Amino acid sequence: HGAAQGLMQVLLLSLSAHITQQLEMAPGGEFRAAYNASKLVSGCQLVLGDRPLHITLKRALSSLNIFQKMKFFFHLLVSLRMDIKQEDVERCKNNDILEELLQEMAGEYPQVSRILVDERDQYMTQVLHHLLQRGTVEKLNASKKCRATFEPLTIVAVVGMGHVKGIHAN
Repeated sequence: HGAAQGLMQVLLLSLSAHITQQLEMAPGGEFRAAYNASKLVSGCQLVLGDRPLHITLKRALSSLNIFQKMKFFFHLLVSLRMDIKQEDVERCKNNDILEELLQEMAGEYPQVSRILVDERDQYMTQVLHHLLQRGTVEKLNASKKCRATFEPLTIVAVVGMGHVKGIHAN
């Protein structure tokens, strides 16, 4: 599994670089934007709350048989040759189109879709719940100690559009 996982990671990173290059975007721009925004808020703590990539890839690959792996790698290779335009990205911002793309992936690779989308939705939801519980207890204790008014905790989560619905559902 190690070589296949490494190959998949290289292909996914290459695909990401290909997309960002074609759209003239910087890779990881959304993370930089979240980081910069967090610096504007006093006392804001930035938490990277997604499951580590190597774990997700390992689970996704182990869910596929050898023929599915070959087909999946082929699809990734073909994707590297596709032209992606800004209009394509804008179309994907439409929830109906995004839902359609996610359903298409689920139809072709249901177990990979479950791991890449559903499991990560659950993981990120658990991280957010944990942060909310821990932060609320800390703020409540601090307000009691200082005899101050309790101010509710605010959490801002920056996630991909494909995860919003699942996180809300969880």
